[in-house]
Amino acid sequence: MKNRPGALALVILSLVAGFATVGCGRGGKARDADVVSYPKWPFQKYERLAVLPFQVSRRDAAGAADRLTAALVDDLSRNGAFKVMDRSSMKEVFTEQDLSNLADVSDPRTAIPQGRIEAAQALVIGRITTFDLVAERRPVRRPIYGRDSRGRRVISGYEERLEYRHAATVAATVRVIDAETGSLLFSHASQPVTLDESGHGRPPEESPEQLADEAVTALARQFYQQIAPTRQRVEFDTNMLLVALDYYDGRYEEARALPSNLDKFLVAVRGLPRSCDHNRFRVAITADGGRDDLFSTEFTWSARDGQSGQAWPVDMTAIARGGAGKYVVKLYSVGAPQPVLTRPFEIRAPKEGEEAPVEETRDRQESEY
Repeated sequence: MKNRPGALALVILSLVAGFATVGCGRGGKARDADVVSYPKWPFQKYERLAVLPFQVSRRDAAGAADRLTAALVDDLSRNGAFKVMDRSSMKEVFTEQDLSNLADVSDPRTAIPQGRIEAAQALVIGRITTFDLVAERRPVRRPIYGRDSRGRRVISGYEERLEYRHAATVAATVRVIDAETGSLLFSHASQPVTLDESGHGRPPEESPEQLADEAVTALARQFYQQIAPTRQRVEFDTNMLLVALDYYDGRYEEARALPSNLDKFLVAVRGLPRSCDHNRFRVAITADGGRDDLFSTEFTWSARDGQSGQAWPVDMTAIARGGAGKYVVKLYSVGAPQPVLTRPFEIRAPKEGEEAPVEETRDRQESEY
């Protein structure tokens, strides 16, 4: 399977177009920015995707399965990361038994119909695992209150009225399968989506079937975000990006000004929001007002990085070749033209007789990194 960097780059650029940040970022203030959230499977290798009809365990869920399939196809087609094949043509390739096996079998390779898949590189198939509709009507006896001759609140009688309840609970699983090898690339089981409405004296406006449609739409969106790269609005805090002299005993020794005779210093990213998990970022350092990167590195953020984050030792000679002055470290979501965070700092000439803690800092950095 070949990678397709050109087409993928266009998709990513379209997803991050219009990046915006709010606030100046110079005082620990929060700012909002768009980042591209990447799915946890090698989607870059698969250009042609076929979404097969979702399977059901009970007949009354068949309509919901069709709507789930159609909604997922629509979302993936609009995304632009894949060429999504027409589901009706794929249904002609697979028998109902093929589809059921692909949705459930532990090893999809044993269920791929030999010699019948040519156009698709990856298959998306799923099953609705829970489909419960509730339409209840029950009489309720409610007290009627009044006042007695002394003005006390008392029950003066009872009234009978009907209470209605409409509800729908839907859950599903989805799988992505390599069409050539039959290997399982990704699977996800949703939590049940439950929508519940009640009415006093008359039924709720939405029927259980309509509530099920809303739940199916939510599931399609959830599966779409698991399968394709999507743009999400994320709140960043400027304290998530920092410049430090050292990292010791689980803490960064932050600094806004660095002596130019320092051997190395640290740039760190920490505590990014959970929605940034598995996302690609780039850290760069430029002179204040400059355009050329004096330092740059890309990395993948993991939710496991937490508050300790990721950090990189930076050679002072590479940064300070322009001499003492003001600099800026910037955090970009890969593919975005504007940084999501910036952190200004200064490199200054040491005062007469001042020595930088070069050896101690270097020894600790080398032990940590």
